[in-house]
Amino acid sequence: MKNAVIYARYSSQGQNEQSIEGQIRICTEYAESQGYTVVKAYKDKARSGTNDHRPDFQKMIADADSGAFEQIIVYKFDRFARSRT
Repeated sequence: MKNAVIYARYSSQGQNEQSIEGQIRICTEYAESQGYTVVKAYKDKARSGTNDHRPDFQKMIADADSGAFEQIIVYKFDRFARSRT
C-alpha cells in the first residue's frame, strides 16, 4: 500500500469543524477504495487558501520533503489552494 495524507481546510467563520470532518471522511473513503494507507490528516481552520501561510499546510510540505508519504488527498482542489487573482 502507498502512504497518503489528507489535507482539509475551511476558510470562513461561516464554516465549522463539521466541514473539516466531512472532508476527512470523504477523503478517507476515497483513500481506502484506491488502496492508500492514510498516515495523517492535516487541518487548517478558518484559513484562506489564497496564500500558504497556514500552519498545517506548512507542516505537510515539510513532512513531504522528508518522504513521509507519497500522495496528498484533498476533497476539492480549492482546499489545497485558491487562485490569487
